[in-house]
Amino acid sequence: MSYSTKGKVISIQDPIQVTEKFMKRTVILSVIEGTYEQKPSFEFTQDKCDLLNSVEEGQELTVHWNLNGREWISPSGETKYFNTLNGWKIDADF
Repeated sequence: MSYSTKGKVISIQDPIQVTEKFMKRTVILSVIEGTYEQKPSFEFTQDKCDLLNSVEEGQELTVHWNLNGREWISPSGETKYFNTLNGWKIDADF
């Protein structure tokens, strides 16, 4: 299932080469919901990192994303769950 969120860009991180074959880049939006400001971060991976090359802080942006979740079991046996908002498309509102 795919979602989209519109907001103002407050931060764009430089690409991070996690492993030899895996790269990611994060953009953080300011999203106003009623009277509250939310600051979700969206992770773009691999060739999708390039979608953020022309994006600037302060710009209005719509991010299309998928929700990914995974389970991780620590060496001590503790189970933790992680969520990622995985961006795959942007619409820049110029």
